[in-house]
Amino acid sequence: PPLDTPPPPQDTPKPRADVRADMPDTPKPPADDGPQPPDGPACANDADQAALAAKDVEAEAGTCSLTCIGQPEPCLTNCIVTATGTSVWCAGCFAEQVGCVFTNCLAQCGADPKSGACQQCQYDTGCYAAFETCSGETTPGPCEADCGDNVCGDDGCGGSCGECEGDTVCNEGACTAPVTDACIGESDQAIITDPTKDVVGNTGTCGSGCLGQPDTCTADCLVTATGLSSDCAGCYAASFGCAVVNCALQCFDPTTPECAQCQIDSGCTAAFEACAGQPGSCPEGESLTCTPIGCEDGIDNAMAGMAGLANSSLQGALDDGSLNYLMEFKGFPTDGAFTIALHRAQLDSESESGECDVSAATCGWEVEDSSFQPDCSANGTLSGVTLAGDSLNSTPAIDTTFKFELPTAGLPLAMPIGALRMEATVSTDAGGNITLITGILAGGIVKADLIAAVDDLPDEGLPISKDAIKNILSNVVKADLDLVGDDGVKESASIGVLFEAVPGTIGDTIATGAAVCAEIPATDGTPTFRLTKLKLGESGKSGQGLDVDGFCE
Repeated sequence: PPLDTPPPPQDTPKPRADVRADMPDTPKPPADDGPQPPDGPACANDADQAALAAKDVEAEAGTCSLTCIGQPEPCLTNCIVTATGTSVWCAGCFAEQVGCVFTNCLAQCGADPKSGACQQCQYDTGCYAAFETCSGETTPGPCEADCGDNVCGDDGCGGSCGECEGDTVCNEGACTAPVTDACIGESDQAIITDPTKDVVGNTGTCGSGCLGQPDTCTADCLVTATGLSSDCAGCYAASFGCAVVNCALQCFDPTTPECAQCQIDSGCTAAFEACAGQPGSCPEGESLTCTPIGCEDGIDNAMAGMAGLANSSLQGALDDGSLNYLMEFKGFPTDGAFTIALHRAQLDSESESGECDVSAATCGWEVEDSSFQPDCSANGTLSGVTLAGDSLNSTPAIDTTFKFELPTAGLPLAMPIGALRMEATVSTDAGGNITLITGILAGGIVKADLIAAVDDLPDEGLPISKDAIKNILSNVVKADLDLVGDDGVKESASIGVLFEAVPGTIGDTIATGAAVCAEIPATDGTPTFRLTKLKLGESGKSGQGLDVDGFCE
């Protein structure tokens, strides 16, 4: 039967399409003197039949495949045995089935393992036959196409009930005039640009919950979750469905450039833009302006592909106090421009002994040596900073590079961000004191420098080799900026980092270990703020990146 599982462990057996001749009937015995394999099908005995009746072995196999990701057999088989009480031989049949689906039918089964396309693939490639031979259990057999009254769309088995002609499009099995400009209304635009509505995130949530059901299920869910009009929600729902059908592998992480490119190549992006009425081409002559997905040029958070790997560990490091960044306002308050120095820090002895709550309280901090140049100037600065009303903004610091540490899968990867700038909003108390800063830091990272930073990682504790990490970065990160040499060659990747900061304090002197500057006097009363929230911005979403003109729209 089809299995509701993610990709299995790396060393799960991988049968060829002709698995009937290639796959053994039963797993090898765990030891020479251990239990011997049965003479017939592995699950055709009273004990295993009782276990199969008592447990949903398919579901348990899916859960076990998550537990055993990256581990060789017999991890998966042993996990199924423990979870279900089946024999090692019967459990081994289910483990081999997981491997067969992963090897032969990942595209068909990845999005919806209960779909007819997944069922048909397992029949065509021999996964069902191999499972029946191994276990003695029956399988559904081939998928039976059923178009009913539909003249277009999916036939339930991955095939088509027909194509629409001319400008008509398939809508729930009927060819109808296409919906256009469905999202350009004032109400829909207000919802789409409101980050609290998170239309893109809710589309993913609704779509995942409606897998195997018509797009109307996703659209109805999205209307309820966000308040979008039904026509506009239908555009988002259709776009999600298009990505599921055409880009399931590339969009396993939907924030990656590979996912965006697949949607462009498959026509999903063009169809969405025609339906929603949102622009999808580069503004003429504005190659250094943030542009939406579907544009071959422009800046749009090229580092967003790292968000899925990094955001959770990044916020975790801030929450537990193992990673701390400070903003020190130099020359503030003033009616003109001032500078913000960016520091790495740790709690001072008084705050540490008092167990200060780093996420909320005004704690005392000691700045780390790594925050300074040999001449004792700050490694990272924001220049030309102005505060007008509640808007706190800086100009791009073209000549400044700030090493931003990004914990990624437990690795302290140092990312040197250049052309750093900020746009933020401040909240104040009744006395005019700043109590909260919310905004975005953005700039670009020279891709070669990012890859070279891998060499500075510790050799111990890496889950994969440094070469493998470099290969991942090379493929995930796309250069979209020319920050070096002004030669027209895009060698850097744009990055947007959303942040929140609360007040903190720095002692009278900033102690360092550098011989050239043993102690750096701190400006008396200098406002200082600790970043309490950080996350990499996403591509194609308003307000999650910056360029030379302002927020990405």
